[in-house]
Amino acid sequence: MTTSILKNTLKITAMAVALSSGISPAIADEYQDMSDPLAVYSQAGMGATNKGLNLKLGQAYDTNNDETMAMHVLEVKGFAADLLGLKGDDSVDSLRYRHFNVNTTNGLGGQVDINWDFDNQLGSASYSVIQALPRWGRCSSIR
Repeated sequence: MTTSILKNTLKITAMAVALSSGISPAIADEYQDMSDPLAVYSQAGMGATNKGLNLKLGQAYDTNNDETMAMHVLEVKGFAADLLGLKGDDSVDSLRYRHFNVNTTNGLGGQVDINWDFDNQLGSASYSVIQALPRWGRCSSIR
C-alpha cells in the first residue's frame, strides 16, 4: 500500500469515526424493522469514491392520509476530494433529489428523480411508477 493511499484511508476512517461518534446507542426495541422498507422513517448514509465524499439524507413525512406514505431523499456527491487527496476538488460535483410516495393498500407508488451535475452544467428529471409485488416462492413463508 503506497503512503498516499494509506494517508487517504486514515483520513476517511478518522472522518467516519468523528461523524459516527455523535450517534447515541439505542436499545433493540428502538430500531426500525429493516426487512420492511416502508417501516424505515429516516436514513443517512455516507460514502467515498475517487471523486470525494457522498452524503445521503432521507426523511419520511406524514401525508395526512392513512393509506399513503412518502419520503424525500437528498444526495450531495463528490465533495472534500482535495482535502482527502483524492481525484477532484472540494466543490460539490452533483446533487440528486428523489421523492417517493406509495399507497400502502395496493402497493402502487411513484418516484420523482431530479439530478444536477455541476461539472457539466447538465440536469435530468424523471418520473417512475412503482408497484410492490406480493410474496412468492420460498420468501412467502418467511415472516
